Amino acid sequence: MPTYDYRCEACGEIWDSFEMISNRDKPCKEKCPHCGEKKVVRHIGEFPSMSTDSNLTPNKKTGGQWNDLMHKVKNYTPERFHQKLDKASSKTGKRWKT
Repeated sequence: MPTYDYRCEACGEIWDSFEMISNRDKPCKEKCPHCGEKKVVRHIGEFPSMSTDSNLTPNKKTGGQWNDLMHKVKNYTPERFHQKLDKASSKTGKRWKT
């Protein structure tokens, strides 16, 4: 069963509850666990953990160890792959050029 978030319009309290998928579009008939009011609506909140650094590079993520790793990998791979490994080490983290 999925978890849905609910918010009390009276006091602003937000909580989650396990509900059947078949009940997801039905109005919530539960009382607010905080104040007891029946002014409860489905809450769609922000996802702060989903935010990303648009300039994140492999080197930034690993604290500078990415280039060291690529250098070590080059010692054990055929030379035809070295250009791609160098390209991976020089990523800017930007998807599109402006």
